[in-house]
Amino acid sequence: MGLFYLGGIGVWFALSVWAASRVAKWVKPGWAKPVLFLTVAPTLFVAPVADELIGKYQYKRYCEEAAQVKIYATIPVGEDLYTADGIWKLADMSIDFRESNRLQAVLNSTIRWDFGTPYGTLVSAVIPIQYWDRKVYDAKSGRLLAEFRQYASRGGWLSRTVAEQAMIVPAQCLPPLVQASRLNQTLLPYKANAGGTK
Repeated sequence: MGLFYLGGIGVWFALSVWAASRVAKWVKPGWAKPVLFLTVAPTLFVAPVADELIGKYQYKRYCEEAAQVKIYATIPVGEDLYTADGIWKLADMSIDFRESNRLQAVLNSTIRWDFGTPYGTLVSAVIPIQYWDRKVYDAKSGRLLAEFRQYASRGGWLSRTVAEQAMIVPAQCLPPLVQASRLNQTLLPYKANAGGTK
């Protein structure tokens, strides 16, 4: 797939140079030919992705505004989800499938994620950008623990038409805490002798 894109870019570059050279031939003063060529060739080459290049800065601004997770409360937990040394058990890739399922069940009985509707809300931008509000609750009391906003885009016209996914902008942006899969641990800090095994 990568070679296909590189080939397409190479063909489009050649066509842009060819078209710019044809346009430059129409100009009479000799000094204007290179100026026109150097103006037209890059413009033609960038034109198919111009909307995504502009949208990239808009997208980045939205993502920066939503980089933080709003944390309202935490639930200290003990050795149900941590080792006696305070290490998050679900981070251990060597645990077997059955133990992983058991730990996930404990996690799900402690906090509840609300991903909202499957359809995002469109924001004002050159390219289609959507957002979703995500929330995390205390599974027992229903108290709101945290919330954050997730953005996603399928890119500009060319990306959506040819690749069906963004080529220049990230497909989605999440707060770093969520991206690093550390929100659960942040909301459920380790406290020795808190719940679980004493």
